[in-house]
Amino acid sequence: MKNHHAYQLAAMKADIVEQIFDGSLSVSEAARTLKKSRPTMYSWMTRYRENGIDGLLPQKTGPKKG
Repeated sequence: MKNHHAYQLAAMKADIVEQIFDGSLSVSEAARTLKKSRPTMYSWMTRYRENGIDGLLPQKTGPKKG
């Protein structure tokens, strides 16, 4: 079952990313406001562009392959 809070967080991230794409918010301003790094913001933008809101859901934790 999917976590409801994870979807709320992904929706918040999507809203910020859409504001960046619209030009109403800069990457630097968003990063400062959320206390995240600029590379993190660019990562969110890429994941959102490629996968939509599902790309902003938290990644699975656990052992890596290999």
